[in-house]
Amino acid sequence: MINTSIEITESDYLIKLSRSKFDLSFIRNLMTIVEISNPSEDRAIPDKSFLTDNVPAIADYYSHLDEK
Repeated sequence: MINTSIEITESDYLIKLSRSKFDLSFIRNLMTIVEISNPSEDRAIPDKSFLTDNVPAIADYYSHLDEK
């Protein structure tokens, strides 16, 4: 189990990650990505289709119930 928590205040997001589970170089790379991107802008993710491409219109786990 990974001990991770997030604290949200009026002006900040605080994400706590376990040192034993997350390498410092990974955290630095993650922070760089977060700092240079602004997800609220449309240009931050130019091709947003990847968010919905792999989502089926009807969930797969219900299809077998109709066959019973």
